[in-house]
Amino acid sequence: MKGYTGKILQIDLSANKISTAPDTSYNENFIGGRGVGTSILFNNVSPEIPALDPKNLLIFGTGPFTGTAAPSSGRLTLVTKNVVSGGIAYSNGGGYFAPELKYAGYDHLIISGRANNPVYLLIDNEKVSIEDASFIWGKDVWETEDIIKNRFIDQGMQVLSIGPAGENLSKTACIMINKARALGFGGCGAIMGSKNLKAIVVRGEKPVEAADPDGFMRECQNSFKKMEKSIGTALLRQGGTIAKINPKFPLPVRNYQDGNWGEKAQKVKENVFKKLFETKRSACFNCPLSCSHFYSIKDGKYAGLECEGVQINGVRGFGSNLDIPDPAFILACNSLCNRLGLHIDEISATLCWAFECFEKKILTTKDTDGLELNWGNQEAALKLIEKIAYRNGFGDILAEGVALAAKIVGRNSQKYAMSIKGTGINEGGIRIKRAWALGIATSTRGGGHLCGSPNSEGVKNITPEVSQERYGVSTAGNPVTYEGKAKLVVWFEKFKAVIDSLGVCYFTSYWQNNLLGPDDYAKLYSKFAGRTINKEQLFTIGEKILNIEKAYNTLSMGYNREDDYPPKRFMNEPVKSGPFKGEYIDKNSWNKLLDEYYSLKGWDVKSGWQTDKCLEDLELEEVKKQLEKAGRLIKKDE
Repeated sequence: MKGYTGKILQIDLSANKISTAPDTSYNENFIGGRGVGTSILFNNVSPEIPALDPKNLLIFGTGPFTGTAAPSSGRLTLVTKNVVSGGIAYSNGGGYFAPELKYAGYDHLIISGRANNPVYLLIDNEKVSIEDASFIWGKDVWETEDIIKNRFIDQGMQVLSIGPAGENLSKTACIMINKARALGFGGCGAIMGSKNLKAIVVRGEKPVEAADPDGFMRECQNSFKKMEKSIGTALLRQGGTIAKINPKFPLPVRNYQDGNWGEKAQKVKENVFKKLFETKRSACFNCPLSCSHFYSIKDGKYAGLECEGVQINGVRGFGSNLDIPDPAFILACNSLCNRLGLHIDEISATLCWAFECFEKKILTTKDTDGLELNWGNQEAALKLIEKIAYRNGFGDILAEGVALAAKIVGRNSQKYAMSIKGTGINEGGIRIKRAWALGIATSTRGGGHLCGSPNSEGVKNITPEVSQERYGVSTAGNPVTYEGKAKLVVWFEKFKAVIDSLGVCYFTSYWQNNLLGPDDYAKLYSKFAGRTINKEQLFTIGEKILNIEKAYNTLSMGYNREDDYPPKRFMNEPVKSGPFKGEYIDKNSWNKLLDEYYSLKGWDVKSGWQTDKCLEDLELEEVKKQLEKAGRLIKKDE
C-alpha cells in the first residue's frame, strides 16, 4: 500500500540496539496509529508486566494521513501500559513531530528497555543514534526544546520530551510535543522517565507518496471546502474549545460538589482571554482551524508569563473545579504543567480531591506541608503542582494520582477521589449528558471523554433528523434522555479509534459538529492507500481495536461491569444550581444503559466481559485464546 513508509524503528535502550522491521501486516489490519500500537502492545507486553518495567513498550505511531495534504494530519498516537489503571493507555497529540517522523522514513517507533544513564534519541532520516542527555536532564520541557534546537542550530527539528515530573516518575506525568501539546494519559511521562529517556529529536526529508495523487488531492480539496462551510470550523477558529464557556454551560465546581458555575464563568470566557492576553493564533500541521492561542500576561502577579494554548480542560480543571475564576491563574497552572510535563486532567483531579479533603478536615496542614488548601488559594495550588513534579513532601503522595493517593491517605478520603478505573477525571456535564457520561465511564484507558463520548448533546443543529441520518438514533442532540445513548457511544467509540489510526485530528470530524464523517475518511483513504475501503469496513477495524483494548484491560486487571460506573457522587448528589438543577445519573437507568451497551457490542451483560462469539465474528482468535486461558471469556451459550 502507498502512504506508508513500511518501516518500524525499534530502539532497545538496555542493549543500546537500533533496528528496523516491516509493518505491512499491521497496517493492513489496523490502518496505523492507535490500531497498530494496540495490536503490538497486546502481542508483546504481557499483562503481568508492570508499567514501569523495562519490558513495557512505548509505541509511537503515525497514521497513513500523517504529514500529507489531508486536513489536520499532524497527529501522533502513543500506546503503552497504563501506570495508574494497570490496563492500556493510549494518547494522541498534535503539533509537528509526527509528520517529521514520517518524513524520516518511519511509520512507528517502538522503545523498550532502560538506558544506564539519561539519554535522548536522535533521528536524522536514516541516521539514528542514542545520545547522552546529561546536559538536559533536570531541565523543564521548554528549556529542553530550546537547548536542543540551539545545539543543532536547527529550529526545524521536532522535539518530544518529558519534564521533571517524568524524570521523578510521577504517575501524573505526561509527554510533551512542541512545548504545548501533550500525550497525556496513563502516566506515560513516568514510563519514558523510567527508561532514562529524556527526549526524542527528529528531522526528516523523505516524501510521502499517495497511490492516486490527483484523486487524493481532489478528496483533500473537497474536505477543506466542506470544513470551510461548517459551523464547527467557525467556532473553533473563533475561540478554540473554550468558546463554549458561558454561565449556562455545565462545569464541575469544587471537586464536582456542583455542576454549574453560574456567573463566575463570565470571568473565564474566551473573549476575556482574548481581550486580556491573546497575541496571535497558531495551528498544528496542515490545519485550517487554528484553534490554539498564544498569550502574554503584562500585569499582575503572573506578569511576564508567555505561553501557548489553554483548552477547556484547563479552564474547568484549574478554574471552575478549584473555584478560582481568574484567567491569569488558569494560564499560570496550564503553562506550569506544560513546563514540568504533567497531565492536566490527572493533576486537576488530584488537586481538587486534596482541596475537598482539606475542607472536610480529612487533611490538615500537618499533611500538606503547611499549605492551607482552602478553595481559592492560588499559591497553594501552584506549589502543589510543583511538589507533585518533584515528588517533594506531600507531593510524593499526590504524584501517585488521585486514586492511589486516596488509598494511601485513607480516612474515608476515597469517596472524594473522582476517578474511573484508577484514572482521575476532569470533565463537565457528567450528571447531565447521558452519552457523554457513558463514554467516560466505559473508556478503555480510564475516565476520559476522548474514547466514545459524543460532543453532540445540547447542540441545537443536531436535530432528530440529522441525528437519525448520521448515527442511527434520533436523540444525539438531547442531553438528558437515556434513549439511544448506548448506540451513540458505540458509534463514536469506533469512529474515534479509526480517527486515531488515520493520523488526523478529531476536531476535523463529526465530533466537532458538521465537519467530516466516516464516508469522507473512507474516500480519502481509498485514494491515498490504493486500497478501496468503505465506512463499514473502517468501523469494523475500529471495533477490533476496541476489543483488543478491552481484552488487555480484562487480562491485566480483570475490569468488569462494576468498573463501568461513574463515581457515586454523580448518582447520589444532583446538580445543585443552574439550568440543569436536580439532574443526576439514575442508577436503574444506568444499569439499563449498560445492558444495552454490552448487548450492542456482543459482550456479556452480567459481567461486562467479552464473549467467544463476539471475538470469533471479529476474527480475533488470539485475543479469544488469551482470555479463555485466563478464565475471563464468556461462552455465548452459557
